[in-house]
Amino acid sequence: MATSRNWSGSTKEHSNFARLCRLLIDGGTLVVKDVFDSIHPPKSLQGILHNPSVHNTLKHLRNKRVLNTHQWNKLYPSIKSSVTSSSFDITLLIVLLRNICSLTPPATGWDKPPVAADTSREADLARIKLYRNELYGHITSTSISDGDYEKYWNEIEALLSRLSASRYQEDIKRLKVETMEPEDEKHFVKAIEEWEKMEQTIISKLEEIKNMLKSTFIADDSRCKDYTKKLKSSINNQTDFQPGLKKNKRIRTDDIFTNVTIRRGQKPLKKQLPKGGIGKTGIVDEGEGEDDGKDDEGDKKAQNSSAYGHSVLKKCSELFTFPVDSDDQVHKTCPKSILVTGQAGIGKTLFCQKLVRDWANDRLFEDEEMRTHPDFQFVFLLTFRQLSLLGQEKFSLLELLNRSSLLNEQSNMDDAVFENLLQNPEKLLLIIDGYDEYLHDGEVTGDSEMKYPNNPREKMPVSVVVAKLLKGKMLQNSVVMITSRPGNKIHDLRGNFDVQVEVTGFSSRQVLEFVEKYFKDNESMKKTVLNHFHQHEGVLEFVHVPVICLLMCYFLEWHLIHSETPVQLPVTRTDLYHEVTKVFIRKHHLHLKYAKKEQAERAVEETLRELAKLAAKLLEKRKYIFDEEDLSQLKFDKKEMDSLKTSGVLYCCPGTRKSPFAEVSHEYAFIHLTVQEYLAAYCFVEKRQIPKNGRDVVLQFMSGLIGMKRDEELMAELLSSMISEEGIEALLIANCLYEYKDTDGVKRFIIYLFDFSCNAGLFSFDNITDANSVNSVTFVLDVITSLHKEQLQCSQPCDTQPFNVETFSISNSLLTAMGVRRITRSLTNVWCTVTSLYLLECDLKDDCVGAIADLLVSGKLFDLNLNSNHITDEGVPSISKSLKSENCKLTRLNLCENEITDKGVPSICESLTNENCKLAFLNLGDNGITDKGVPNISESLINKNCKLTILFLCGNEITDKGVPSICESLINEDCKLTFLNLHDNQITDEGVISICKSLTNENCKLTSLYLSANKITDKGVHSICKSLTNRNCKLTTLYLGENKITDKGVHSITESLRSENCKLTSLHLDNYGITDDGIISICEWLTNENCKLTSLNFMRCEFTDKGITNIYQSVIHENCKLSELWLSINRIPASGFSLEGLIKEKKPHFNLHLAF
Repeated sequence: MATSRNWSGSTKEHSNFARLCRLLIDGGTLVVKDVFDSIHPPKSLQGILHNPSVHNTLKHLRNKRVLNTHQWNKLYPSIKSSVTSSSFDITLLIVLLRNICSLTPPATGWDKPPVAADTSREADLARIKLYRNELYGHITSTSISDGDYEKYWNEIEALLSRLSASRYQEDIKRLKVETMEPEDEKHFVKAIEEWEKMEQTIISKLEEIKNMLKSTFIADDSRCKDYTKKLKSSINNQTDFQPGLKKNKRIRTDDIFTNVTIRRGQKPLKKQLPKGGIGKTGIVDEGEGEDDGKDDEGDKKAQNSSAYGHSVLKKCSELFTFPVDSDDQVHKTCPKSILVTGQAGIGKTLFCQKLVRDWANDRLFEDEEMRTHPDFQFVFLLTFRQLSLLGQEKFSLLELLNRSSLLNEQSNMDDAVFENLLQNPEKLLLIIDGYDEYLHDGEVTGDSEMKYPNNPREKMPVSVVVAKLLKGKMLQNSVVMITSRPGNKIHDLRGNFDVQVEVTGFSSRQVLEFVEKYFKDNESMKKTVLNHFHQHEGVLEFVHVPVICLLMCYFLEWHLIHSETPVQLPVTRTDLYHEVTKVFIRKHHLHLKYAKKEQAERAVEETLRELAKLAAKLLEKRKYIFDEEDLSQLKFDKKEMDSLKTSGVLYCCPGTRKSPFAEVSHEYAFIHLTVQEYLAAYCFVEKRQIPKNGRDVVLQFMSGLIGMKRDEELMAELLSSMISEEGIEALLIANCLYEYKDTDGVKRFIIYLFDFSCNAGLFSFDNITDANSVNSVTFVLDVITSLHKEQLQCSQPCDTQPFNVETFSISNSLLTAMGVRRITRSLTNVWCTVTSLYLLECDLKDDCVGAIADLLVSGKLFDLNLNSNHITDEGVPSISKSLKSENCKLTRLNLCENEITDKGVPSICESLTNENCKLAFLNLGDNGITDKGVPNISESLINKNCKLTILFLCGNEITDKGVPSICESLINEDCKLTFLNLHDNQITDEGVISICKSLTNENCKLTSLYLSANKITDKGVHSICKSLTNRNCKLTTLYLGENKITDKGVHSITESLRSENCKLTSLHLDNYGITDDGIISICEWLTNENCKLTSLNFMRCEFTDKGITNIYQSVIHENCKLSELWLSINRIPASGFSLEGLIKEKKPHFNLHLAF
């Protein structure tokens, strides 16, 4: 195709060429459009294009890029009815005629000249393209002689006349003599070029299809087994050794690997309550609220896919199977997408290598005979570091797999084996390590992958392949595992995973096991280091992160060999990396061993600065693998460079294979990413620069280094970068303050930060997954306590705010017994002001309860919330014993969503009847309590010493059989209950009768009753309504949602509301069986001056515009006292979406809650 032409001084031959182009384009478009319209008339075009078969055909053509985006938008505009063939160009019309018009190709086909005698419609349509090809043959000169011009014109004119039945004869004659401007000539020549380009695209795609058909030769099982054998051999060889910290000493993976603790992902709290709300979590803020803690369908779906709680995996193989008691396991399915998260240095990369190594040695599923597990025949390990180096170059999946650094030339996968894989995708395990390091993560989370087909044979950008694999659009039955540090980068992808697990590092036992392996060749040194670890408090917690444990061993080994002074153990991450990095550099400068101290230290500092500059520059580019060219930026001579490469700070790592048959290039990386992050932090501090979008680990290292310099101005700037309009990064700030260490300086920062971090006396953190973060938050709490003490002891009036923290909350975290003891130690400080402790979903087990029980006896707490943990009947006695202590002041206890059964109930009840027990609030919801445990609870309620006024028994297994026992206690004059939650049990209309009898007894004090999510029908509602009209009934709040109530039951409720004895102000009727009829009956009563309702819940109810109108009219009525209303977005008509604005115009303070 010509790239340039001379259009100046257009000649007659140029005009001839342009006129023919115009005839073919303009005339051809008119004629071809008529042919198309005769097959698919304009009136029926919209319906034809949306026919599933036609739509799929065109979608396939779009995916193959036969149709471009512009043409697709013409076919499927945003306004469906606006589609018209008049906007179609000739290339689009030709494609449509060939693909959706059921035309029979001429005998010679669409792409060869028809025989002269064939003047059929199909033959003439084929000739249009052939004449286009004739004209395109002149494109380089853009000129045609007069003789050829007349010949072509007459032939094309005759062709168009036949197709149009001479309809455009006059128009064609006009085109032949009409003057053409030079710009018009350019336009039509360009149109011919674009037409040709479209045709070449079609030919190219057909060629691809032919190649695809050729590749349908699939390797047989024998050949695939042979390939698997080669793949396992290659993986074994490539993962045999780990990069060493010591010169000339290679570490075998199997010798050093120590199992890490892996927990299944965290399950969400059942309900996040609004301020003032009260539900199954038992959170009460400003009195009784309006939420019964129910799970809607979305909540249940999220809960079911959450990853089954915090159970610890006993073996790596459990990653690939669902828990035995899960629905997925029952149905013999396995997870297809797995997310492995863990903080920096926790061991994710080594875990991935060990996992593929176990597969290669047939150890992965050796003990899984009794459970369903995948049978992997193809296992590949890639890293996002390597994928970043590929940029946005296009690859097929096969090409990408063959670039794994664990492959050798013998283990490259060929087309035939790849086809077998495509036919059996369930046999593939693909692991991609380090998503947080990926340079193109934005392309993965976005929708750019939609531009490409889901065909694994197609070439597409690397990020597109990754996105399609993660989103299950490519090889749906394969297993894809991703590792990442936690954080915002991975957050947007969490919904794509079947299973989420977290690597939490070493337990204390695993730390000691690692030390023994590290020093296995030096018994004396091993004993010395183990003694160090045992003697220094908190060191076992500090080194639970594997890379920190490794560096600590390395640091101690160096000092025990090279230093005569007693070793001082580092206590923070910054301290350790600061010391270890200096050791690395001293090894680099061994030639200065006998130099003067000042000279040696100066050389170390110069080297440190050079490495720090390189680390920072690479980190800002998000580059974690680099080559000799990058290293050449260091101002080192060859001898120094060689020394640096063996110092331990760098290691030679496998890069990305440039092609399937190329040797793996040797590239470099810092011994661990955290070492690069420390060095980068050093550079930023030296330059007094706060990095934009700084990684959390870098900011923590910077804080420690700033603390060494006592640069409070820079530290204040760093902390300010963590505060935005969206909120404060509380845990990150706590970690940074802990690294900073200077207590006096931290006090000054806390004075500035207190308003941000302690909202209304609440000091709250979440996602704490390591002991070091526990140390950080308790360190900050201790500093706040110290400030409070100083205020109270100050003889002069203080100009600062009171430093009172009333509630200390940690949620969605992983706490050990050691971590809980660290927390309780801070809380027992005599000057600590915390009276409420919330440890929500923190993976607490029975071994954590002892420290909590000791805290209760100290008399510091009034409110304890242990919602969503793993406390069992074995842990309950410790708490119960504390409740009976005269020093215990606890009035609120939440044990919701633990593992307490009927066996643990007597112990709790025994404490309730003790005269020293002060509990007024008890939540035992979502445990395993049945009718058998209810009598113990009922007996305690009628004891004079029992002070309970609020009781949660929701989400248990209580039936009609257990209800009478509760009801008997309610009518006892010594029972003080005003609030009872029986949500989500198995109570039917029969049980309701017993409840109603107690409600009408003058001794019953209940004002709030939750009966939602049971098995109550209109019959049971009728019984309740009779009670509501009794003058002894004191109920003001009633929850009846998620039962089997219809409009008939609502009419009964409306009648009871009309009674002057009815005291209800809050009514929840969220049921699917309620329609306009029931809603209108209540709405009519809302406008009556005697109606007392202030809160009403119509979630899940089905209604139309008529219902919406009635709701609006009743809510704005002057007599209506309603201030809150709940509606389901997916259950109301479109008119409901404007309801809030309309109500606000009349009642600005009205609260309308629209939710799913």
